[in-house]
Formats: sequence, structure tokens, C-alpha cells
Amino acid sequence: MNKFFRYSGAKDKFTSIINANMKTDKKIYCEPFAGSGAVLFNLNRQFDKYIINDIDRNIIRIYKSFKNISYEYYKEVIDSVFKEFGRFTDDRRYISKEAGEVAKTNYYNFRNWFNSNHWNTDTELEGIYLHMLANSCINSMLRFGPNGMNQGFGLRFSELDQTIFNNIQNILQRTEIYNGSYKDLLKEDAFFFFDPPYASQASSYTGFSFQDQEEFLELTRSK
Repeated sequence: MNKFFRYSGAKDKFTSIINANMKTDKKIYCEPFAGSGAVLFNLNRQFDKYIINDIDRNIIRIYKSFKNISYEYYKEVIDSVFKEFGRFTDDRRYISKEAGEVAKTNYYNFRNWFNSNHWNTDTELEGIYLHMLANSCINSMLRFGPNGMNQGFGLRFSELDQTIFNNIQNILQRTEIYNGSYKDLLKEDAFFFFDPPYASQASSYTGFSFQDQEEFLELTRSK
């Protein structure tokens, strides 16, 4: 499993079912609601080109960053964060209550520093830091308010190993990345995988009402 980052609603458990039902001769794969990329990065077949989109600019910033950076730089950034703020925990099973409180403080100090110095800067560093926050926050849900990321600590941290990093980046090298409406991609002659937000549910999206859902079903009926 090539797991890029933790994300609420990710389809990690369903990739084998999705792959088994993917019958197409299309050369382009298009995912208008990219989310964590669980499907994209675990396809059994290769496409000539991939297109992904998400309305959440924070998620897209992560993709753009990891398309360009090296594994060595990724590790260097993580090490610099832990040197400056201290480690977050890697596994709740092997950490004491006291150590958990320390890890929690480290996380909040890093999160607050990120919000003050890097959020909305549209830089590669912002994307890496967002990736770290996604892999350590509660419920795997990046949540934002007026002052930045505000999700609590999930008592965990996980990072990519080099094999998974390379697998993900190899796909991203053939991927066009967009931050807009899914409607802008419907003209593509591609195989589409649609995983829209739940109607009326709160999420990092700007909103997907029942009316939006009906419009989505009508626009994609022929896809």
C-alpha cells in the first residue's frame, strides 16, 4: 500500500475492489476529488497521464511540494522540525502519559509556528509541513480556521519511507495538478474516478450541499 498521508474518508481499504472493477482503454486517469490519493497511488495499471484536482488548496499544496522535492530534502525538513520543537510520538502503544504530554506540547508549538510563518505561503516547505500535520493530527483531518490549521494532536506521527516516497513521486511526475472545480475537468477524454464530499457534511471543502450533489450526478451521468 502506497499511503501518502492520513486523511479522513480515504479509500485505502477499497483499492483492491476499485482496481478489480476498473475496465477501460483510456490513456488518461482523472480524479477530480483527489483527497489523500489512496486510489491514485495504488492503481494496478499504468496510464500515460494522470490528472488530479481538489478544491482544498492545502491538500493541493502537499501534492505540488512532493512532486518536486527529493527524499533527502524531505528527511532533512523533518529532522529540522524535531530538532527545533522536539519529536511527536510515533506509536501510542510505547509511550508513557508523561511522554505523551511532551509530544502534545511539541506538536502544538510546531502547529502554531507553522500558522504564523508558513501557512498560505504557497511554498514547498508549506506542503511538507502540512504533510507532517496531516500525519499527526487527530482523526487524520486537516481542519482550518481564520488563523490557520487548528486540528488537535492525534498522539502519533508517521513519515514516508524511501520506497513509498519514490513510488508516489514517480506517479506525480506524470500528473497534472489543479486546485479548482471538478466541472473544469469533465471535458477530458479520460477514465474518471469520482469521490465527492458527502452532501451537507462539514469538511475541508467549501461545502457540498444536496443541490450540489444533484448537479454533480446530472453532470457526470454520462462519464
